[in-house]
Amino acid sequence: MAVDFDDSVLDGSFAIFGISATYTPDGGEASSITVIRSQEDEISNFGDTRIQSENRGLFEVRKSELAVPAKGGIVTVDGVDFTVKSFRTLDEEKLLWLLDCYTS
Repeated sequence: MAVDFDDSVLDGSFAIFGISATYTPDGGEASSITVIRSQEDEISNFGDTRIQSENRGLFEVRKSELAVPAKGGIVTVDGVDFTVKSFRTLDEEKLLWLLDCYTS
């Protein structure tokens, strides 16, 4: 009997680690989604100085909840808006999006 990855592992992870959010495409209507926030340091070099950016948000979203994200869309988490800068599939099975955002 094969295990359905999406139903067992992925949904379980989102049930434990996921947080409620909304996604609003540019000019569209908001929809409820569940995200897992990832935090990757964004380091910028400025001469001999390295600056860590704190206004960035990385969010994992199931494709079953968000079929196609768009650059410029807004992810709202706990009242804070994040604008989608870019996105890509995150896993080999192409079940997740990784949204790279900045605070609006």
